[in-house]
Order: sequence, then C-alpha cells, then structure tokens
Amino acid sequence: MAPLKPPPPRLLLNGVSCMRNAQTVLRDINVSVHDGTALVLTGANGSGKSTFLRMLAGFSRPSAGEVLWNGHDITSPGVFQQYKLQLNWMSLKDAVKEKLTVLENVQWFELLEGKHGKSAPAIELMGLGRLMNEKARMLSMGQRKRLQLARLLAIDRPIWLLDEPSVALDAEGVKLLEYIIAEHRKKGGIVFVATHLPIEIEDAMSLRLPQRFPRRKTLVDLMQSCNKGALNAPLISPQGPLEVLSDPMLEVAGPLSKTRPNLEDASVEYVRNGSRSKIIFILQTIRSSLKRRYGSVIFSNY
Repeated sequence: MAPLKPPPPRLLLNGVSCMRNAQTVLRDINVSVHDGTALVLTGANGSGKSTFLRMLAGFSRPSAGEVLWNGHDITSPGVFQQYKLQLNWMSLKDAVKEKLTVLENVQWFELLEGKHGKSAPAIELMGLGRLMNEKARMLSMGQRKRLQLARLLAIDRPIWLLDEPSVALDAEGVKLLEYIIAEHRKKGGIVFVATHLPIEIEDAMSLRLPQRFPRRKTLVDLMQSCNKGALNAPLISPQGPLEVLSDPMLEVAGPLSKTRPNLEDASVEYVRNGSRSKIIFILQTIRSSLKRRYGSVIFSNY
C-alpha cells in the first residue's frame, strides 16, 4: 500500500520579496504553513516584521515570488475576495471606538461578520467582564489590548495576523494571549506573530528577519570622532565644494553621480573644537544641499 501523501500547505510563500518606499524590505522568503501552525517573526526594529504581515493581509503585493492560499495566488482578484474572509488582522492601531462601551466595541465587529453571541464570553475570557458596560475611553493601554484580543475571539477567523500582540499586556495578559493562541491552533487555526517580546508558543516555527541597514552614525558618534581628531580639516569651505561623499561619518542614499554637491553658498566653517550648535548647523546645511541635489538623503539622527 502506497504511503499517504502529506496534505498540501494551507499557505505557501515561494521566493517572496517585498518592497516598501522603493526599498527591498523582505528578500527571497520561503515558508510553508499547515493548519495548526504558528510562525513567530522576530528581528530588529525596521527589519520588516509588520511589512511581512501586511503583505499576508493583502495590503501590499510581493515585488517577487508568490503567496499561495490553497494553491492559488492571493493577489488574484477572485481568490483574494475569499482569502480575506479567512484573516483576522491585529495591528498596533487598536481601532477601539472610544464612545462605545467595551461590549459594543466587540459586538460592532461581530455584527459586521454576521455573527452573534460570542462577544460577552470573549470579553469575560480576556478579564474585562466587570468593565463590559464601561466606555472604552476609560480603558488603560493594557485593557485596550485585551479588548483587541476579545475581538479576535468573537470574530473567530482561521488565520490570525498579530502585530506585537503582547505590547502593553501585564504578565497575566501575556498568559491569556498564549492560551488563546494554543486553543486556536488546536482547532486547526494558523497564527502569525510579529514580536520583539518573548511569547511562549509550543512547537512554533521561527523566522528571524535580518536588519535592513547597518547602524547609522549619530551626533554623539560625530562629536566623539571630532574629539579624537578624525576630522582634522574643514568640512565646509566657501572657496570650493564640500568633500563629504567619502566621509564615513555620513550616509547618503539615492542615485549619486560623480559630481560633488556645490556648497559655495555655505559661509560657516567647521571648527574642530567648536560648539554643538555649529555642528548641528553644518549637518543641516549638508543635508539640505544634498537633498536638493540628489533627492533622497539618509542622515544620522540629530
């Protein structure tokens, strides 16, 4: 008797890349997800965790590769209409209606789903039972997060996309989050979690996204280099263009040409032992000139 073939994945990411603001955020990702699976996305700030979830939610399209649901590309119009009905999206923006009560907030989304009867049990489970008739504007940040989780339970769709779901939750709230994720998976549900905080999810797959950019130089770095004598020549000279493109203290992004930017109109010279205000003025002058010349400029935070 021939062995049974394993079931096809419910979701398949095949060589997926994604761009945001003309920059590649995700590159060549391959993931297969079956019913009952949890995938935890980790990585530094800006590594693309939220972009990954937004792509799965259909808010952005892959720049390369494909996302398949039941073997069909989710970007196809007919497929996406069915696929989006499987999704429960929880973002950092809680979408809480402050003029409504806690119960009304959950019932509102439940009615949009064409369901009823699950709001009160979900609120009770998330520990908000005594606040059920309170206005949502009275809730703390952690209670608002619990309200979001109660909506997940009331709507009850199979695929959960959770962006930083444990932010603002206390220890008890995190335990509740872990519990409802485990229960959802037991029913065959799929959970994607983007987080930088520890969440205990049994047998979860993990995908760590690499940092997109190296660490940028800050004003503190610049001043430390100045104190060490790393910059021993004027940065700005009224007699000629500024030589900054090869300077490791600055980062420039965009379509650069061989022509140096002309800053002859700058009248302030760099003084090695000068004040903080002079350094800031110089950096602002450099930034404005390069932005006029090349368009997109990335500078250190100052």
